[in-house]
Amino acid sequence: MLLLLLVEVTGSYNPLHSDQNDVYDHYRVSNKALEMKLVANSITIDVIWNIVENATKYNIVWSEVANGKGGNETVNSSTIFYTIENLLQCTDYLVSVEAVQDGMQLEMEGDKTQTKPQVSALRVTPLMDEPTLMVTWIPVSTLGNCNITYTVTWNYTSNNGDEGTINTSEAYYNITDLSYYTMYKVCVTSLEEDIAAAPICKTARTATGIPGPPTNVLVSASTTPKSLVVEWDPPDVTNGLITNYFVTWSPDGPSEPIITNETTYTLTGLQLCTTYNISVSASTSKGSGTPSDTSGTTQAVAPGSPTDLHVAMMVNQSDSLAMNWSQAEVQGKCDITGNIVTWSASNTDNQEMIEPTENYTITGLDPWTTYNVCVSAVNLEGQSSFPPCVNQTTDEDIPGSPPQNVRVSGTSTARSISVEWEPPVSPNGVLLEYLVTRSSVDDSSSFTITTPGTTCTLSGLLPCTTYTIVVSATTSKGSGPPGDTIAATDPVALEAPRNLTESQHTQTNITVTWTSPPDEPNCVVTNYLLRWNDTMESLSLSPSIYKYTITDLTPATTYTIFVAAENEAGIGTAAVLEASTSSEKDARVWIIVGSTVAGLVVLTLLLVAVIAVHTNKKRNKAKNKANRQMYDIVRNVSFSYL
Repeated sequence: MLLLLLVEVTGSYNPLHSDQNDVYDHYRVSNKALEMKLVANSITIDVIWNIVENATKYNIVWSEVANGKGGNETVNSSTIFYTIENLLQCTDYLVSVEAVQDGMQLEMEGDKTQTKPQVSALRVTPLMDEPTLMVTWIPVSTLGNCNITYTVTWNYTSNNGDEGTINTSEAYYNITDLSYYTMYKVCVTSLEEDIAAAPICKTARTATGIPGPPTNVLVSASTTPKSLVVEWDPPDVTNGLITNYFVTWSPDGPSEPIITNETTYTLTGLQLCTTYNISVSASTSKGSGTPSDTSGTTQAVAPGSPTDLHVAMMVNQSDSLAMNWSQAEVQGKCDITGNIVTWSASNTDNQEMIEPTENYTITGLDPWTTYNVCVSAVNLEGQSSFPPCVNQTTDEDIPGSPPQNVRVSGTSTARSISVEWEPPVSPNGVLLEYLVTRSSVDDSSSFTITTPGTTCTLSGLLPCTTYTIVVSATTSKGSGPPGDTIAATDPVALEAPRNLTESQHTQTNITVTWTSPPDEPNCVVTNYLLRWNDTMESLSLSPSIYKYTITDLTPATTYTIFVAAENEAGIGTAAVLEASTSSEKDARVWIIVGSTVAGLVVLTLLLVAVIAVHTNKKRNKAKNKANRQMYDIVRNVSFSYL
């Protein structure tokens, strides 16, 4: 009686498969009673058994369960494997193995199994312009008892990504919406009443597509200011082999894109200070993809120098200089943002930042001063390295300061004063001459002279007079502020008193009268000196006394009488009078006459004294040494014979 064991086997047998080799080895070395294993495929069944001791051969028998159709085969004792071929798919078969020794059955083992539905000739074809794979296969043979459906699966070969499963009864399927230029593994499995056969798999790559945008696009400055370096990384989604990159830029870019195989490109021949919009796109055999956009700005450079600088004196505007120039050429779009005007003299250094222009007036300058004037252009990067410069002098003006150290020199006299001075600190032009003016409260006249030098002698002055002397410098524009000093003329010895007269005499007395010397209004009489021939020293009288009686004289004697005025300059010229005392006879007559005249004389003297007080209020000090010398001269000349 045949023992049937139902064993469900899935998959196809391959002797080289490690698991099936293990089964083969198991049966080959087994010393047990006969054991068998069946591996059903689509149109074959692999039969494996163990070695049975003393067996000389093995008989393999198979038949369809439904109708008994089948066959048999005998193999030698060393064989433990046999493949039953040319079977029907999806069909139940009974298979047995009989161990025989010399025609006698030693052991027998049998089992039932079913062949599997199996597809063949699987083809996976990418469509040219779409991310689609067209899958076709030869369907399971219609012979047999198969009720077949198919399962199609797909997934990335390199990583997790698009994957899917679909069931179909057709022998083809289009897998759509895949990624471009991606390797997929596609498998087709046939199923019969939910029992799956071993899948058939193939790999295929989808068609090339248009790539995504390049990534990490960066723009940086180049080694030259008119260039920009553009760098990028390939697209994250290439959709194929990147054949090249297209680079465009505006403004001023080429009409056609620049093509490069590298991931960097240097834009050259650009304008300075200009922002460029830059696009980079990748390309495959299917065309260019979406561009990545960025922007970059070329470097700025300091401007060149203005040209044709002219600086002019402004007539009658001594504190200003007018300048004009041609503006520096603009480099690219590095606009001129301003100009810097500088001016310097020996004691000053100034600059002014102004709006961009081509003319400017510098003010607040010193008259008649030479300035070094420069102008440079300015932009965001800096200013001109070598600005043009011109020297120019401001117009003259009146002197800005008075002559210095106006003073009296050592050559002044009673009727002249010599002065000297030094030029002004700020002449403000060419000094043409000096104006020298003298004035005095004691001298109502005022007089001005001109002189080209720094010394002057003022003559025709009054002695004993204080003068204010004013000196101012003159340029072509006029006179500047004055410098002054106070100076006085020297005193002068006075002439002889006038009208020296004997007014009365007696036997022992002589009375004399006089009036003031000729007018020297500012030289005040300090006292009168009276002397007669028998006196050794002069008698000093107050300047208000114009009458004096000499007593204790000898009767009937003639006397020479001297009267001189003295001031700060010394003793002036003496007035001389000879008068005699009377005898006794004359004395009586004179008593009568004298008493009559005496009253008149007293009145006259009082009047003279009052006039002298009012006309001699101001006195100047004279040099004592000179006065004493003059006194000695007068005394020696006028009084020497006494």
